Amino acid sequence: MAPTEELILRSFLVQKAALRDIVTLAEFSASFPSAKRSSSLIRDLYRDLQTQRSAISETVLKQINLECRLGEALLAKKWTTQHYLQAIDSTNVAAALDTHVFLT
Repeated sequence: MAPTEELILRSFLVQKAALRDIVTLAEFSASFPSAKRSSSLIRDLYRDLQTQRSAISETVLKQINLECRLGEALLAKKWTTQHYLQAIDSTNVAAALDTHVFLT
């Protein structure tokens, strides 16, 4: 089965792992000078980073869903337009008029 647009976008744009799976609080704290590692501000910064990462992931998922819906609507419009043009090309005026009413 061929991958869908949604599957492709999700696999490349959405992070599957939580921040704690990528870097733990201890590893994150180790990035700071040793005198500051025990500060509660580092923990707060780590939690804020988790929140931001989660919010970005949710926004990306919403945009993927929107893009997929818009793509489906565009394909439906293209299909209808093609059928309209085929009806005109085949000089089937009645079908062309019926399709034109459907398009508007």
